[in-house]
Amino acid sequence: MTTKLTRLVLLASAAFTASMFGANTDADLIRPKIGQTTDVIVHYAAQPTAQHHQRVTSRGGRTLHQFNNLPVGHYSVTAEAL
Repeated sequence: MTTKLTRLVLLASAAFTASMFGANTDADLIRPKIGQTTDVIVHYAAQPTAQHHQRVTSRGGRTLHQFNNLPVGHYSVTAEAL
């Protein structure tokens, strides 16, 4: 259940982020090109730990920002990781 929810949040975040930065078409929101990175914000149930961030980076993502007072992480991930 948690994995499905995480995937859903990642996909929703990717679509939202892409729309904010001027994606060209709806197809860009649904299917990024292979190797293309997308910024996502992941909302966690509790403050994320180093292990949470490591889970993203172990799949080729990059941590862009960690928030001290919010249970979220800002990452750059590839389409394959999503």
